[in-house]
Amino acid sequence: MIFGVSMTSVREKYTQLHDVVGSLSEKITAVLVRQEKDFLAAYRAHMYNVQKELHDTKEKILRNETLENKSEKIKLLEEERDWYRKEALRLDTFTTNMKKDLKHMKEKLECIEEDRDWLEKQLKASKKQNKLLRAELEIRLANLTSQAEDKMDTRPASPAVDDIAPPGLHLPLAAVEREEQFRKQIRQLKRDLQASKREVNRLRETTSKQQSNELEEFFVQSIDAVKKDIVRRRGHSRDAKTRPMPALKVEPVPDCGPEMKEFTSVDRVRVIERLLSHDEVLSILYDNLFPSHDKKPPDGSAKMPLASAVSLFTKKKGVGRLIDMEKPQPVGSGAAAVVASREMTTQGGGAIPLDESTLEYLKLTFVKAPLNELSCTNHT
Repeated sequence: MIFGVSMTSVREKYTQLHDVVGSLSEKITAVLVRQEKDFLAAYRAHMYNVQKELHDTKEKILRNETLENKSEKIKLLEEERDWYRKEALRLDTFTTNMKKDLKHMKEKLECIEEDRDWLEKQLKASKKQNKLLRAELEIRLANLTSQAEDKMDTRPASPAVDDIAPPGLHLPLAAVEREEQFRKQIRQLKRDLQASKREVNRLRETTSKQQSNELEEFFVQSIDAVKKDIVRRRGHSRDAKTRPMPALKVEPVPDCGPEMKEFTSVDRVRVIERLLSHDEVLSILYDNLFPSHDKKPPDGSAKMPLASAVSLFTKKKGVGRLIDMEKPQPVGSGAAAVVASREMTTQGGGAIPLDESTLEYLKLTFVKAPLNELSCTNHT
């Protein structure tokens, strides 16, 4: 009884186990299908995200490439713009120059046309005058021939006279010879005149060079004298400084002299005073400033005072104005500066300071004036 009950339960269990084993494949298949669906869904989502990221990356790359292309294109366009701008400026300048040249050529053409018209008028007038002169010459020759024939008719016939030609026929030939002789004399006089002009120019050139050399010599002498004064003054000051020490004997060091930039205003005025103290300098300056006047060099026995001579130059050049004593100002010429410095020195006002530009101007005025005259003479 017990065995039958247990067998029944065993059979039931067996039946259940068989059912479970029979449905296991279906359950596994269902689980696999469900997991496959989940996996596919997850894979699709992942692939969608990957594709989306890839698409975004491609778009970003395209945008960057577009920006780079745009920037490069912008650079190229800017370079082209700059080139076109420079070319436009160059063409504008070229056009302006061409317009100026065209205007100049038009003016030149107008002048040439005017000259041509004037020459045509002169040619027509000369032709008319030539015709009139020829007609008058023919009339005079005809009159002379008729007079000679009348004289021959009135004279008695003689064999000696018949062989001699009438003098009236030789008269035009004599006039032509006389005219040719006059022309030769004129040509000879012109050649003599040109030779005289060349000789005068040569003499002027020699005189100008001599005056220039004299001016340079006087200027160098003035500079050397002022340098010696400066060296002497420095030696005195050096001796005064070393006087309390008699035991030490210092040998004098040879001084090469101060330079031009070391000159004080007083030294510069002294240079001008020493330069203008020579009568030859005043004479050369007067001849160069007033070449049209009669050359009257100052007499050696009665020398012209420096201040009066300088004031004469300044008055004739239109610089005769009063100089303020309280505020000394450098004037245009070295002579006026010397006059002002002397007046201020006599009144206790000190010396006029001369800067480097004034000194250079004085150098050009005193040394280069004969050279300018020489160049003007050569041009004439």
